[in-house]
Amino acid sequence: MSFALFALALAAFSQAAGASPLSTESAAIASKLPVSDVRLVPTGINVTFETHGIKSDATVISSLFACNTLNCASCSTIPLPQMFQTCLPMESSVSVAVVQQLGEALPYGVFVGPAGCTSFAQLPEINTCFNVNNGPFTDYFLNE
Repeated sequence: MSFALFALALAAFSQAAGASPLSTESAAIASKLPVSDVRLVPTGINVTFETHGIKSDATVISSLFACNTLNCASCSTIPLPQMFQTCLPMESSVSVAVVQQLGEALPYGVFVGPAGCTSFAQLPEINTCFNVNNGPFTDYFLNE
C-alpha cells in the first residue's frame, strides 16, 4: 500500500516537473490562437466530471499550454494525456490552451482550476486560448 502511494506521489510530482518552456514553433502557434474566457464551476469533493465537446480517438497527442500572461503570450507546455481522474499541479497560469496541431478532438475532458481541486473550468475547445477568470489556476484534471 505504501509503495502505491509513493508511486502515485512520484507520478504527480513528475507531471508537475514535466512542463517545459515553449519552443519557437510552439510559441508561434500560441500567438495565433483565438482567445476566449473560461469561468470556474465549483465541483465539490465527490463530483463525477462530464466531458463536453472534447472527444475523439484515444491516440490523439496534444499539449496543455499553461501561460503566466493573458492571451497565451508566455507559456510552458505539458504533454497530454497524463494521469486521468487525478488533480495534478501545473505552473501558475492566467491563460491556458489545449493545442492539437492536427485539429483532432480529444477523447477526454481537460479541466483547470486553482489549488485544492475544489473548482474547475473545462476547456471546451482545442486550439483556443482561454483567459481564466478567478485565476491564477495551478491545477489540471483530465476526465475520461
